[in-house]
Amino acid sequence: MTIITFKKSFQEKSNMTSLVRKIKTMNLNFGPQHPAAHGILRLIFQMQGEFIQKIDAQFGLLHRGTEKLIESKFYIQSLPYFDRFDYVANIFQEHAFCLSIENLLNKESSFDVYLNYIRTLFDELSRILNHLLTLSATSLDIGAMGSIFWAFEERERIMEFFERISGARMHTALYKPNWFDYSNITEIFILDLSKFLLKSSRTINGAFLGLLNNRILKSRLSNIGSISMNKICNYGITGIISRSSGIKDDLRLKKINNYGAYWYLSFRTFLGKKGDNYDRFLIRIKEILESFRIISQILSFINIRIKSFKNSPSALFYFYIFNKIIINNSNTKFYKYSYNRLSTFTLFKFNLYLNNSLFSVNFSFNLQNFLFLNFSNNQNFKNKFSSMEETINHFKYYSEGFKVPAGLSYQNVESPKGYLGVTLLSDGSSYPYRCKLRTPVSHNMHLLPSLGTGLMFADFVSTFCSLDIVLGEIDR
Repeated sequence: MTIITFKKSFQEKSNMTSLVRKIKTMNLNFGPQHPAAHGILRLIFQMQGEFIQKIDAQFGLLHRGTEKLIESKFYIQSLPYFDRFDYVANIFQEHAFCLSIENLLNKESSFDVYLNYIRTLFDELSRILNHLLTLSATSLDIGAMGSIFWAFEERERIMEFFERISGARMHTALYKPNWFDYSNITEIFILDLSKFLLKSSRTINGAFLGLLNNRILKSRLSNIGSISMNKICNYGITGIISRSSGIKDDLRLKKINNYGAYWYLSFRTFLGKKGDNYDRFLIRIKEILESFRIISQILSFINIRIKSFKNSPSALFYFYIFNKIIINNSNTKFYKYSYNRLSTFTLFKFNLYLNNSLFSVNFSFNLQNFLFLNFSNNQNFKNKFSSMEETINHFKYYSEGFKVPAGLSYQNVESPKGYLGVTLLSDGSSYPYRCKLRTPVSHNMHLLPSLGTGLMFADFVSTFCSLDIVLGEIDR
């Protein structure tokens, strides 16, 4: 048996190599005209086929100089500027700014328990507002178009609550230092908010939980955009992105930097394992469910000022809804998917600081014996235009401002995107001498060159969206 071998000549080999088509590298401009680039971001990609070899990120093109504008305004006049930094979750910017002013005034808002509960309520509503946009935009980037219709319907309902309280849908300017207008926190508002918690379960179920069993979504998000713990620590990344890598870092759980009413509430934070896009997608869904749970607890603590429980049909309806949310939470849809259900306790006792005095309050979550916190004697319930003197004081408050003692203050809050800090340097006048913000998105943007290298272009868009980019924070 003879074995015949075929040996190709050197000339034939050279002809075959010449037929191999070489892929040339090319530069691709992503933005600022691209809708996913938010209008003021330019990324220059060095592409080899569909894969990204190098990214040149250029952001900060607008540079409004807002921090210098704040230094030329009164403290109270500077508040609307903070709404423009993160226009998706603007309440958190206002909260951090008010905490910094209150720290300089040596007046901690923790003495006003009612104010802390109200601020925590609107913070969590704004957190839901932010996560619904990020989840729906991520779903849209990978081809799931139906989620954005569900999410934006619920976002519209939340912005209606903001409009009923402040008069504005997005740029609310709702918080004030050591003050809140409680006149719009009525029985009807609490009733509508309770009904919103029940109906919003349809959104989470219909928009996002159905996608979790979709193999296309898992293949498009799993093991893509992974961030290691070392990179998280080196770049100073906080929020959901750091927790998706397994780092337990949440300001709401820290005793050192406790703000709001989180100390008195039962909630938890969530961690990921791989730090990829899929982990961040899951954590945002879980945080929406946890925000529902926090809001339902706050509704049990605030005073809705019902004068007659027996003769008010709406009050009885509110009791029915609240009983369904708090006590029989296993019957509602959105707690079925929650990893930590609300404990059905019947008696909750804790200590509150109010007007520098310590007192104890017992709460009984029973339909027959329901107790409310009564803060009717608070000055904030009074109408500020009831007399000529109060009208003049209100005019001078907003036209002349108020003097803040000299000092340095830094306060931060846990925004949906990470740590949000405000530094104020006061010289004793009614103007801030220096103002500096620590925004989470500006730290996230520095991940783009290293995070996007090696990805396909289609995967980069979903990874870019999972970083929760809002460029109003950067161009300040």
